[in-house]
Amino acid sequence: MLAIPTIILAEVRYALVKKGVGDVWDSFLSAVALDRRISIEPLTLEVLKRMPSDLEMHDAIVCATAVVLASEDDDVEVLTLDRNMRDSGVVRTIW
Repeated sequence: MLAIPTIILAEVRYALVKKGVGDVWDSFLSAVALDRRISIEPLTLEVLKRMPSDLEMHDAIVCATAVVLASEDDDVEVLTLDRNMRDSGVVRTIW
């Protein structure tokens, strides 16, 4: 299962609009929503409570979402190239 925090979807939308291809957003979001292999994870109070204070806000939300998911299933890794997230030790990372 691929879990995508809603903050990531917001970042994708922002990037698409900034690059002038925002018209593909609705198609992209529909494809993501219909794919049974993908779980869209909301920003909840539990995620907010678990945000690490030493990471940038968006990264902290991603890590906290992973921590919440890991409390339900031990097999959680974050796909990232972000060195701060990797070095934080908050979650296991790949890539």
